Amino acid sequence: MEREALDALWQRCLAGEQLTPDEEAALAEALRADPQLRAEFLRDEQTDGALSALGRSAADGERFAQRSLDCLAAERDSVQFAARVQGKVEAEQREQAGRPAVVEGRSSGTSKRIRPASSRRQRRVHRRRAGGGYRGVLPLAACLAISVVAYLAFTRPSSPATNVPPPVPVVASNGSSTPPTIAVATIESVELPAAQDALPVLVRGGKAEVATRQELRESDRLETRGGAIRLRYLNENTTVQLKSGTAARLELADGAKRVCVEQGVVSASVAKQPDGKPMRFVSALAEATVLGTELSFDAAPDAAWLEVRTGCVGLTRLADRQSVQVVAGQFAVAGRGIDLVARAVSKEPVNLALGQPATASSVFEVPENHPIRHTPDRANDGEVTTTWGSYDGHIRPDFNAWWQVDLGLPCSIRRIEIVSRQDEYNQHEARANFEVRASNRADGAEYVVLARHQGAPFAQRGTWSAAVSTDRPFRFVRIVQMKANYFGFAEARVIGRPWSGLGERP
Repeated sequence: MEREALDALWQRCLAGEQLTPDEEAALAEALRADPQLRAEFLRDEQTDGALSALGRSAADGERFAQRSLDCLAAERDSVQFAARVQGKVEAEQREQAGRPAVVEGRSSGTSKRIRPASSRRQRRVHRRRAGGGYRGVLPLAACLAISVVAYLAFTRPSSPATNVPPPVPVVASNGSSTPPTIAVATIESVELPAAQDALPVLVRGGKAEVATRQELRESDRLETRGGAIRLRYLNENTTVQLKSGTAARLELADGAKRVCVEQGVVSASVAKQPDGKPMRFVSALAEATVLGTELSFDAAPDAAWLEVRTGCVGLTRLADRQSVQVVAGQFAVAGRGIDLVARAVSKEPVNLALGQPATASSVFEVPENHPIRHTPDRANDGEVTTTWGSYDGHIRPDFNAWWQVDLGLPCSIRRIEIVSRQDEYNQHEARANFEVRASNRADGAEYVVLARHQGAPFAQRGTWSAAVSTDRPFRFVRIVQMKANYFGFAEARVIGRPWSGLGERP
């Protein structure tokens, strides 16, 4: 609907006229889709109610508005000006004390108005807009809304509504003059944890426990803590599930839905969205743009994962605006130093270390013309006949020697295997007392120990393996010798799968 037609409907609404059901629906839809329009109409209504409460004639209202505008032009201190406006309101109400008036109800909690019965409609004409601008007192709305409406909220008598207009956005529940918010979704189900101090909460002004069928508004923030929340958007079959440990905020931008994921895992089934208004899932590092699909979006401090089950989703890395299209059966990771490419979702564990970049603390030295090299890449080339070795322990020792592989992106690690040398050399000290560490930093800092070997060496030409149980994905795996001054092996295998943000930690 054109803006001029919307203005005409709003003018009739303020004038107390009854709109048709179609007109009410059109006005409500326009207010729901356009935050700027809601803010303008709310200020219009607040000013209308504030000046109507004075109970003056149209001419008196115009004179009061003009005097206030004169004060605004001359006043630089907005706090003092607000106090003066409130004083004017009090003076005007004292002057009109005892005059007959009628009370007219409004849907907004701060818009009940008292006015002389003879002048309710005549004053409307001077306060509506023409050509997109406010006439008469409406330019005063932005200046007077806070002070006048706050004052009237404490001084007006209460009265039941007698003439309810089409839906009007409600002011945020903290009672401030923040932009109005509207309902966007309802809570479909809540999964409660055993611990009472870990119950999911809704943050809107303060924190409150969530409940099934509870209404959610734009700008609401949800914290699942130890539980989980499933919500459904109004008027469409779009559902979003917030997993345990997730914090997210619901937003609207020009009628388009947006879920800002501060941390945790969000799964969604998104119905087809209006053209030009895709739904977005946003973290600090990336943004997923959705027209209609099933997906999982996982936000962590160092990366964001997107997996697509049906449909197609665009993932954008916010740091450089590089993007990739991810289709069903694929995932992508946006993070620092990670190639932003679509990858096939791997359900079966594989050797993640095979052929990946490898480094080491040192390399066993051989003559330049020697045919055999012991470089780090020989330990994950898939050949057990090749070997990586550190410095010779006698000639040039390397205490706490280490070998490291970069898996390319954070992965879910399930098992570690180390194959010893397959030739005649029995280097038993290299087959004992080592530690397997995992980190998301190339320098190996902030690591966790996945497994360790202690005691007697494992068998010559044998394979040592250890199961890994961790709920975190890691990118770098480092194997460190803890006692001997020499270290080496034929092959290191890291068994697992790329972490694709499947909605549950592996």
